[in-house]
Amino acid sequence: MWTTMKMNRRNVLVGIGTAAVGSGAALGSGALTSVSASRDLNITTVDDNNGANVGLVADSPLVGTTTGNNGQTILQIDLNSLNDDATTTLSPAFTITNNLGEAVGVRIQGAPADVTIESNNNGHNLKSWPASGDDHSLTSGGSVSVDLIIDTSSVSDSDNTITIEASTAQSA
Repeated sequence: MWTTMKMNRRNVLVGIGTAAVGSGAALGSGALTSVSASRDLNITTVDDNNGANVGLVADSPLVGTTTGNNGQTILQIDLNSLNDDATTTLSPAFTITNNLGEAVGVRIQGAPADVTIESNNNGHNLKSWPASGDDHSLTSGGSVSVDLIIDTSSVSDSDNTITIEASTAQSA
């Protein structure tokens, strides 16, 4: 014996709702529960065994230090500890000291576009060799404090390495 059910608005809505719940339970919601990525920024020196030419000192609690294979200091910033989709200023982030017996110019290379590197004293861009009067032209024993401005809305999810170069020929 067959019974027929009248087709009305309530029965149609109950049928659609039951189908939606059933398919959601069978197939899952597809919702993302978590994402994890390593985003580090490493700062090191070029051709500087044991920090003989340039000394690096972390000045911010967000900057850690480790020792590289040549004995040089490597500064590390875990970008995961910074706010997402924000601009964070570490002022000062670290200090560069000239350990040579003569004047040097320093510059910082390899910084991603979303990381601004400048002098803490006067905002000079440290991505190029110093011009006359710039405070990253260091006398023997001289130092410069460095600010990092990091825009995490566009920073890549991979490790980045920034290199500090010192040259006696580039001293202004």
